[in-house]
Amino acid sequence: MQAWKLKLLGAFELTSPRGEPVRLAERKARALLAYVALARGHSASREALLGLLWESRPVAHARQSLRQVVHRLRVATGEPALLLGDKDSLAVDPRRLELDVWAFLDAAQGESLEELKRAASLYGAPPLAGLDVDEPEFDAWLRSMRLQLSQAGSALLRRLALAYHGEGDCRAAIDACKQWVAADASDEEAYRLLMQLHASAGDRAALKSTFAALESMCAAQLDSSPTDDTKRLFQALLGDTPFPALVARPPAREPEAAPPSIAVLRWQCAREDPDQAYVADAICEELMLTLGSMRSMRVLARGASFVAPPEIGGALGHARALGADYLIGGTLRRETDCVKVVAWLAEAGSGEVVWTRRYREPVQDLFSLHEDLAYRIAASIEPSVNRVELRAVQRKPPRDMTAYDILQRGYWNFYQGQFDAAVRCFSEAIERDPGFAHAYAMLALVLYFSGQVRRTEAWRSELEQAYGLALKASLMDPDDAKAHLVLGQTSSWLGRHAEADDALSRAATLNPSLALASSAKSYLSLMQGEFEGAIRNLNVALRYRQSDPGLGLCLPSQALANYLMGNYAHALAVARRALALRPEFWIGQQVLAATLGRMGRAGEAAVVLQAMRRQAYESDPDAFAARVPYTDARWTRDVSEGLAQAGWR
Repeated sequence: MQAWKLKLLGAFELTSPRGEPVRLAERKARALLAYVALARGHSASREALLGLLWESRPVAHARQSLRQVVHRLRVATGEPALLLGDKDSLAVDPRRLELDVWAFLDAAQGESLEELKRAASLYGAPPLAGLDVDEPEFDAWLRSMRLQLSQAGSALLRRLALAYHGEGDCRAAIDACKQWVAADASDEEAYRLLMQLHASAGDRAALKSTFAALESMCAAQLDSSPTDDTKRLFQALLGDTPFPALVARPPAREPEAAPPSIAVLRWQCAREDPDQAYVADAICEELMLTLGSMRSMRVLARGASFVAPPEIGGALGHARALGADYLIGGTLRRETDCVKVVAWLAEAGSGEVVWTRRYREPVQDLFSLHEDLAYRIAASIEPSVNRVELRAVQRKPPRDMTAYDILQRGYWNFYQGQFDAAVRCFSEAIERDPGFAHAYAMLALVLYFSGQVRRTEAWRSELEQAYGLALKASLMDPDDAKAHLVLGQTSSWLGRHAEADDALSRAATLNPSLALASSAKSYLSLMQGEFEGAIRNLNVALRYRQSDPGLGLCLPSQALANYLMGNYAHALAVARRALALRPEFWIGQQVLAATLGRMGRAGEAAVVLQAMRRQAYESDPDAFAARVPYTDARWTRDVSEGLAQAGWR
């Protein structure tokens, strides 16, 4: 049976079974056909297509538009029918369609040189060209697919070049690598391999011209220069370092090995400028959220990794102390209408830079930048991670990029401890985009966090407000881990423990590296009298949060659990550690005073009580102990008695 042919690698081309080109002038017709074809035999629901291609239109108008596009597609393609479907879904019969994307991906999985050559003959860049339709949901899907196919193309051309080299065909290897450079001229890794191939062929002139081309690309596109690692490689190649040692890659991790741990360092900016620093911090935040949601890797908490020196040399020792396997770092320079980024991934053990990537992105495309970074990082560390898994953990892109920019400023203010400014930013982001779920989640987080730290008379109303915002965010976007985190935190302190347990479990499922979820579970276990569980949950958080100053807010749960189990010496040590990090946090002060009271160390307790009186806490030990909503009054009394023995009255 003759089949239709659809070309999506490069410009869109549709050819009938009779070999006649079929012209589809309407962009949404091309977009719809491409989306359904890429489902590879699976149907696409009409409801999903409405959301992808006509999200901004009223439902009735969107349905009519979908019917019209489907009708025009069927008229244009004629018989045999290409587009199948019913009132609920649409599909393409894979037996009637030859799609270059699937043929390319199938061939690219091969091991033989012939299979790799076939895949390279099918690959065209840029993939999925001419399909943009100015609809946020579809364009987000389109960016994701383009990134996946571009990454697959780069990986294929690299494998092909090395396969040719292994066969002794250096000229073909160089041609394949040149094809890689042509397909992705900003990928420094392609130039590095091409330099190595020229060195292997003994062509020093070509080696020098390739490095010069890289320098020109960096200067023209990114206003920078090649990385120091690439400069060292160039000098080594000029010194006749053997080729095989230079192209060798780190060995693949054993499947049974523990998930690799990653430290995302604070990125450097071209100059000390808050207008650049908040963007750099926001990219790191997005990377941590995305990578942390993958079960195949473990991401250290922001507070732990951000205290490391930003330069790779100074950060290696800190990363090894944290138990990190990899470091992610970068530099950023923001200009009027674009952002220039250099990102790198390095092995913590050897210090070897696994790859370096440069970007020059329009400011309005900043949200999609972290997706490409996350995929490249994941693919370099764990080759089994694919774009499908990455798409499953991606947050929905904001509809209003100005709202996203304001959200980034809110991140910056929050992590600088400027809570009032953060509240203003997150509130403004919501005002600009009332459907921005993550902005609601972050506003809830800052209200909860600032209320917990300050603990004023307005604490209860602040807690209820944060709970309402978190609930709204979790309903708007059920996959936002931070929304469920804050819902769990606020529910815990409002005494709604069953609801808190559900929300925190959901947060941990969505983002296994979210250390705050384990910390919040520690407090929840404490409130319910599960003291060993409280200690165990905090130990889980500690794996991600070593050296994190924010531990001063989490450690008191472990101290209180030990106190209520009668382990006063351990409670004392943990409480002192917590207060060394957060000297004025009320829970740390409470457990330290109660522990010293139980131990009969009134003189030491007096110093703690003096600091507590400056905070205007409740003078009644019962009322102060009842700030923690235990499910059993015995535990409240136990803390109250310790405070009374310390002299708190």
